[in-house]
Amino acid sequence: MDFKEKREKMFRIGSYVMYGKRGVCKVEDIGKFFKESMGDSREYYKLSPIFVKGDQVYIPVENQVFMRQVISSDAAKKYLEVVPEIQADTFTCRQQTRLAEHYKEMMDTYDINVLLSLIKGIYVKQYQAGQKNKKLCQIDQRYLKSAEEITYGEFAIALESTPEKIKTFVKDQIFCQIQG
Repeated sequence: MDFKEKREKMFRIGSYVMYGKRGVCKVEDIGKFFKESMGDSREYYKLSPIFVKGDQVYIPVENQVFMRQVISSDAAKKYLEVVPEIQADTFTCRQQTRLAEHYKEMMDTYDINVLLSLIKGIYVKQYQAGQKNKKLCQIDQRYLKSAEEITYGEFAIALESTPEKIKTFVKDQIFCQIQG
């Protein structure tokens, strides 16, 4: 692949991307940021995570980590419209390691429908626990927080909103459905 073809496949400076478990990042620059004398002649993306201030990430253009363009506002609206129809993943297991593996597999898909299913499932578990005056286990709490940050961050950028407003909207839809 020549330089021109490689450039066409790259993300543009100023665009928003989903990068692994870091969530939404802005492409600040593309270039050779490390000295060739150190044996590194690769091009890198310079990314700034949007919801983690002061952090920067340098990723080789030919990286193997999940990275894609942030969804459009139309796509975000469609996902939010179907939240009530998404099947809640309410996987339960007494073995915390197995529960964590299950959630990790879901997170590693980077699929918005799967992440919404995970979020919805843990909200259901949270509601059920609250009915018994109990709390979610730490595994549920940790993966819920991670899935919310990634998913709601992307929706917030796509819809020019905030993750908190998206969370409130989704939570209201789900809890109305659970209680209704």
